Amino acid sequence: MNEAFKVNIEERKCSCRMWELSGIPCPHACAVILKIGGSAEDFVPGWFSKERYLHTYSFHTMPVGGMST
Repeated sequence: MNEAFKVNIEERKCSCRMWELSGIPCPHACAVILKIGGSAEDFVPGWFSKERYLHTYSFHTMPVGGMST
């Protein structure tokens, strides 16, 4: 309750370090983004998109034969 966090929108950093660790804006960053009239989705990296997820899991891995016992 008595803590304050510094948010730098340009560098995508917050002093709580959650934004840097996860890549997703922390609640402090979201508050600042909303305050300036932005959208938090604009500050999430592209690798969290639905398209990237579907592309990642679109390939099938075939089993590799092993030694018979």
